[in-house]
Amino acid sequence: MKNISRKTVLFILISVMCAFGLSASEQIILGMPPAAEGIEYYRYQVNGEQEDLWKVVDSQASIVLIDFDKAKDAVFIQQSADGELWSRSGRFEFDADSQAWVQVWPMLPRRVSEKPEVSMDVFFTQNWAVGKYSNVYKGGLGGGVQLNIGLPNNNDFKPFIAAEYYYGSPNRPWIETFQDIVLTAGLGYRLHMSEQVAFIPELSAGIAIHVLSGELLQDGNEITRTYVDPCIQFSQKITVQAGDSFSFSGAPRITMVFQQNTVGLLLGYQAGIRIGF
Repeated sequence: MKNISRKTVLFILISVMCAFGLSASEQIILGMPPAAEGIEYYRYQVNGEQEDLWKVVDSQASIVLIDFDKAKDAVFIQQSADGELWSRSGRFEFDADSQAWVQVWPMLPRRVSEKPEVSMDVFFTQNWAVGKYSNVYKGGLGGGVQLNIGLPNNNDFKPFIAAEYYYGSPNRPWIETFQDIVLTAGLGYRLHMSEQVAFIPELSAGIAIHVLSGELLQDGNEITRTYVDPCIQFSQKITVQAGDSFSFSGAPRITMVFQQNTVGLLLGYQAGIRIGF
Protein backbone atom coordinates (compact mmCIF):
# COMPACT_ATOMS: atom_id res chain seq x y z
CA MET A 1 0.00 0.00 0.00
CA LYS A 2 2.85 2.32 0.86
CA ASN A 3 4.48 1.72 -2.55
CA ILE A 4 1.19 2.33 -4.42
CA SER A 5 0.65 5.51 -2.50
CA ARG A 6 4.01 6.90 -3.60
CA LYS A 7 3.29 6.10 -7.25
CA THR A 8 -0.07 7.78 -7.01
CA VAL A 9 1.46 10.91 -5.49
CA LEU A 10 4.17 10.95 -8.17
CA PHE A 11 1.57 10.64 -10.92
CA ILE A 12 -0.44 13.50 -9.46
CA LEU A 13 2.64 15.72 -9.24
CA ILE A 14 3.58 15.03 -12.89
CA SER A 15 0.02 15.69 -14.02
CA VAL A 16 -0.09 19.00 -12.17
CA MET A 17 3.26 20.05 -13.64
CA CYS A 18 2.13 19.20 -17.20
CA ALA A 19 -1.14 21.05 -16.71
CA PHE A 20 0.74 24.06 -15.36
CA GLY A 21 3.12 24.01 -18.34
CA LEU A 22 0.26 23.93 -20.82
CA SER A 23 -1.60 26.70 -19.08
CA ALA A 24 1.56 28.83 -19.08
CA SER A 25 1.79 28.62 -22.88
CA GLU A 26 -0.24 31.26 -24.68
CA GLN A 27 -3.09 29.78 -26.66
CA ILE A 28 -4.55 31.65 -29.63
CA ILE A 29 -7.74 30.53 -31.31
CA LEU A 30 -8.17 31.03 -35.04
CA GLY A 31 -11.87 30.68 -35.79
CA MET A 32 -12.47 29.59 -39.38
CA PRO A 33 -15.40 30.96 -41.39
CA PRO A 34 -18.18 28.51 -42.38
CA ALA A 35 -16.66 25.90 -44.71
CA ALA A 36 -17.63 25.85 -48.36
CA GLU A 37 -20.03 23.17 -49.49
CA GLY A 38 -18.36 19.77 -49.46
CA ILE A 39 -15.39 20.80 -47.29
CA GLU A 40 -15.04 18.46 -44.31
CA TYR A 41 -11.48 18.99 -43.05
CA TYR A 42 -8.81 21.61 -42.45
CA ARG A 43 -5.15 20.98 -41.80
CA TYR A 44 -2.68 23.57 -40.58
CA GLN A 45 0.87 24.28 -39.43
CA VAL A 46 2.89 27.32 -38.41
CA ASN A 47 5.61 28.80 -40.66
CA GLY A 48 5.84 26.00 -43.19
CA GLU A 49 4.26 23.35 -45.37
CA GLN A 50 6.17 20.20 -44.42
CA GLU A 51 4.18 17.09 -45.25
CA ASP A 52 4.69 15.37 -41.88
CA LEU A 53 3.84 18.40 -39.70
CA TRP A 54 0.21 19.04 -40.68
CA LYS A 55 -2.44 18.91 -37.95
CA VAL A 56 -5.90 17.87 -39.18
CA VAL A 57 -9.13 19.19 -37.66
CA ASP A 58 -12.81 18.96 -38.51
CA SER A 59 -14.10 21.82 -40.66
CA GLN A 60 -16.44 22.87 -37.82
CA ALA A 61 -13.61 23.15 -35.28
CA SER A 62 -11.49 26.15 -34.37
CA ILE A 63 -7.73 26.06 -34.77
CA VAL A 64 -5.81 26.37 -31.50
CA LEU A 65 -2.26 27.75 -31.72
CA ILE A 66 0.22 27.39 -28.86
CA ASP A 67 3.26 29.66 -28.44
CA PHE A 68 2.31 31.59 -31.57
CA ASP A 69 4.22 34.85 -32.09
CA LYS A 70 1.70 37.30 -33.52
CA ALA A 71 4.44 39.63 -34.73
CA LYS A 72 6.44 37.06 -36.71
CA ASP A 73 4.55 33.82 -37.29
CA ALA A 74 2.11 32.84 -40.02
CA VAL A 75 -0.39 29.97 -40.23
CA PHE A 76 -0.69 27.86 -43.37
CA ILE A 77 -4.10 26.22 -43.80
CA GLN A 78 -5.43 23.78 -46.40
CA GLN A 79 -8.94 22.43 -46.90
CA SER A 80 -10.23 19.08 -48.13
CA ALA A 81 -13.45 17.26 -48.90
CA ASP A 82 -12.12 13.75 -48.26
CA GLY A 83 -8.98 14.15 -46.17
CA GLU A 84 -6.86 12.89 -49.07
CA LEU A 85 -6.78 15.62 -51.71
CA TRP A 86 -5.91 19.00 -50.19
CA SER A 87 -6.15 22.53 -51.56
CA ARG A 88 -3.19 24.84 -51.92
CA SER A 89 -2.24 26.58 -48.70
CA GLY A 90 -3.86 29.75 -47.54
CA ARG A 91 -1.53 31.95 -45.47
CA PHE A 92 -2.93 33.75 -42.43
CA GLU A 93 -1.18 36.45 -40.40
CA PHE A 94 -2.28 38.43 -37.38
CA ASP A 95 -2.54 42.19 -37.98
CA ALA A 96 -1.61 44.10 -34.84
CA ASP A 97 -3.23 47.35 -35.98
CA SER A 98 -6.69 45.90 -36.59
CA GLN A 99 -6.27 43.07 -34.05
CA ALA A 100 -7.67 40.67 -36.64
CA TRP A 101 -6.49 37.79 -38.81
CA VAL A 102 -5.60 38.62 -42.41
CA GLN A 103 -5.66 36.02 -45.19
CA VAL A 104 -2.55 36.78 -47.26
CA TRP A 105 -2.89 33.85 -49.67
CA PRO A 106 -6.26 32.34 -50.64
CA MET A 107 -6.92 28.61 -50.30
CA LEU A 108 -7.35 27.71 -53.97
CA PRO A 109 -8.49 24.34 -55.30
CA ARG A 110 -5.61 22.13 -56.37
CA ARG A 111 -6.03 21.24 -60.02
CA VAL A 112 -5.17 17.56 -60.15
CA SER A 113 -6.09 15.48 -63.15
CA GLU A 114 -5.34 11.98 -64.31
CA LYS A 115 -4.68 13.37 -67.77
CA PRO A 116 -2.10 16.08 -68.50
CA GLU A 117 -3.43 19.44 -69.66
CA VAL A 118 -2.44 20.30 -73.22
CA SER A 119 -2.45 23.86 -74.50
CA MET A 120 -0.90 25.96 -77.24
CA ASP A 121 0.33 29.55 -77.08
CA VAL A 122 0.17 31.70 -80.19
CA PHE A 123 1.97 34.99 -79.71
CA PHE A 124 3.50 38.12 -81.20
CA THR A 125 6.94 39.20 -79.95
CA GLN A 126 9.37 42.08 -80.21
CA ASN A 127 13.06 42.13 -79.22
CA TRP A 128 15.75 44.79 -78.79
CA ALA A 129 19.47 44.00 -78.92
CA VAL A 130 21.59 45.12 -75.96
CA GLY A 131 25.36 45.50 -75.64
CA LYS A 132 27.77 44.24 -78.28
CA TYR A 133 24.94 42.38 -80.03
CA SER A 134 23.48 45.76 -81.03
CA ASN A 135 26.55 46.41 -83.21
CA VAL A 136 25.11 43.99 -85.75
CA TYR A 137 21.44 43.68 -84.86
CA LYS A 138 18.99 46.34 -83.66
CA GLY A 139 16.12 44.04 -82.86
CA GLY A 140 13.18 42.46 -84.57
CA LEU A 141 9.50 41.67 -84.79
CA GLY A 142 8.06 38.20 -85.05
CA GLY A 143 5.83 35.56 -83.62
CA GLY A 144 5.73 31.99 -82.52
CA VAL A 145 3.87 29.01 -81.17
CA GLN A 146 4.44 27.03 -77.97
CA LEU A 147 3.05 23.61 -77.09
CA ASN A 148 2.54 23.03 -73.33
CA ILE A 149 1.91 19.61 -71.79
CA GLY A 150 1.23 19.36 -68.04
CA LEU A 151 2.69 16.56 -65.97
CA PRO A 152 0.31 13.74 -64.95
CA ASN A 153 -1.31 14.51 -61.58
CA ASN A 154 0.39 17.92 -61.41
CA ASN A 155 -0.62 20.13 -64.28
CA ASP A 156 1.03 23.18 -62.74
CA PHE A 157 4.38 21.91 -64.07
CA LYS A 158 4.41 22.73 -67.79
CA PRO A 159 7.12 21.24 -70.02
CA PHE A 160 6.95 22.86 -73.44
CA ILE A 161 8.51 23.17 -76.87
CA ALA A 162 8.46 26.38 -78.88
CA ALA A 163 9.27 27.70 -82.35
CA GLU A 164 9.67 31.41 -83.13
CA TYR A 165 10.52 33.56 -86.12
CA TYR A 166 11.85 37.15 -86.16
CA TYR A 167 12.52 39.54 -88.97
CA GLY A 168 15.33 41.75 -87.66
CA SER A 169 16.74 45.16 -88.39
CA PRO A 170 20.46 44.88 -89.23
CA ASN A 171 22.86 47.49 -87.90
CA ARG A 172 25.50 47.10 -90.62
CA PRO A 173 25.24 48.51 -94.17
CA TRP A 174 26.41 45.28 -95.84
CA ILE A 175 23.60 43.24 -94.22
CA GLU A 176 20.29 43.62 -96.02
CA THR A 177 18.16 41.16 -94.09
CA PHE A 178 18.54 39.51 -90.69
CA GLN A 179 16.17 36.67 -89.88
CA ASP A 180 16.09 34.41 -86.83
CA ILE A 181 14.44 31.04 -86.24
CA VAL A 182 14.54 30.03 -82.57
CA LEU A 183 13.75 26.48 -81.44
CA THR A 184 13.62 25.81 -77.69
CA ALA A 185 12.39 23.34 -75.07
CA GLY A 186 11.85 24.18 -71.43
CA LEU A 187 9.76 24.08 -68.28
CA GLY A 188 7.26 26.45 -66.72
CA TYR A 189 5.48 26.41 -63.38
CA ARG A 190 1.99 27.88 -62.90
CA LEU A 191 1.44 29.97 -59.76
CA HIS A 192 -2.25 30.71 -59.18
CA MET A 193 -2.94 34.26 -58.04
CA SER A 194 -6.71 33.80 -58.31
CA GLU A 195 -9.17 31.60 -60.18
CA GLN A 196 -8.57 33.63 -63.37
CA VAL A 197 -5.00 34.94 -63.06
CA ALA A 198 -1.75 32.96 -62.95
CA PHE A 199 1.97 33.74 -63.11
CA ILE A 200 4.10 31.27 -65.09
CA PRO A 201 7.89 31.69 -64.92
CA GLU A 202 9.47 29.80 -67.83
CA LEU A 203 13.05 28.78 -68.58
CA SER A 204 14.11 27.17 -71.86
CA ALA A 205 17.17 26.35 -73.92
CA GLY A 206 17.71 25.62 -77.61
CA ILE A 207 19.21 27.04 -80.76
CA ALA A 208 18.95 30.28 -82.68
CA ILE A 209 19.31 29.94 -86.45
CA HIS A 210 20.43 33.24 -88.02
CA VAL A 211 19.84 33.73 -91.75
CA LEU A 212 21.73 36.77 -93.09
CA SER A 213 21.64 38.16 -96.62
CA GLY A 214 23.62 40.95 -98.25
CA GLU A 215 27.19 41.79 -99.21
CA LEU A 216 28.45 39.79 -96.27
CA LEU A 217 31.99 39.46 -97.67
CA GLN A 218 31.95 43.14 -98.73
CA ASP A 219 33.08 42.22 -102.23
CA GLY A 220 30.03 43.47 -104.12
CA ASN A 221 28.35 40.07 -104.31
CA GLU A 222 25.14 39.36 -102.43
CA ILE A 223 25.09 36.04 -100.61
CA THR A 224 23.08 34.33 -97.91
CA ARG A 225 24.70 32.70 -94.90
CA THR A 226 23.25 30.66 -92.05
CA TYR A 227 24.69 30.56 -88.53
CA VAL A 228 23.56 28.49 -85.56
CA ASP A 229 24.13 29.49 -81.93
CA PRO A 230 22.91 28.00 -78.65
CA CYS A 231 20.55 30.18 -76.64
CA ILE A 232 18.70 30.43 -73.33
CA GLN A 233 15.41 32.21 -72.73
CA PHE A 234 13.65 33.32 -69.55
CA SER A 235 10.17 34.84 -69.39
CA GLN A 236 7.71 35.79 -66.66
CA LYS A 237 4.35 35.02 -68.20
CA ILE A 238 0.99 36.13 -66.87
CA THR A 239 -2.25 34.54 -68.08
CA VAL A 240 -5.80 35.81 -67.62
CA GLN A 241 -8.55 33.24 -68.09
CA ALA A 242 -11.23 34.35 -70.54
CA GLY A 243 -13.12 31.05 -70.93
CA ASP A 244 -12.97 27.36 -70.19
CA SER A 245 -10.19 26.76 -72.71
CA PHE A 246 -9.02 30.25 -73.65
CA SER A 247 -6.82 32.85 -71.95
CA PHE A 248 -4.80 35.94 -72.78
CA SER A 249 -1.08 35.94 -72.04
CA GLY A 250 1.83 38.34 -71.93
CA ALA A 251 5.40 38.30 -70.69
CA PRO A 252 8.64 40.27 -70.47
CA ARG A 253 11.53 38.09 -71.61
CA ILE A 254 15.30 37.83 -71.86
CA THR A 255 17.17 35.87 -74.55
CA MET A 256 20.89 35.09 -74.34
CA VAL A 257 22.58 33.98 -77.56
CA PHE A 258 25.99 32.34 -77.09
CA GLN A 259 28.18 33.25 -80.05
CA GLN A 260 31.81 32.36 -80.58
CA ASN A 261 33.35 35.50 -79.11
CA THR A 262 30.48 37.11 -77.23
CA VAL A 263 27.06 36.65 -75.65
CA GLY A 264 24.22 38.39 -77.45
CA LEU A 265 21.51 39.79 -75.21
CA LEU A 266 17.95 40.46 -76.35
CA LEU A 267 15.31 42.14 -74.19
CA GLY A 268 11.70 41.95 -75.29
CA TYR A 269 8.13 40.99 -74.65
CA GLN A 270 5.48 38.72 -76.03
CA ALA A 271 1.69 38.94 -76.10
CA GLY A 272 -0.83 36.43 -77.33
CA ILE A 273 -3.40 33.81 -76.43
CA ARG A 274 -3.35 30.34 -74.86
CA ILE A 275 -5.78 27.74 -76.21
CA GLY A 276 -6.53 24.58 -74.25
CA PHE A 277 -7.36 21.22 -75.86
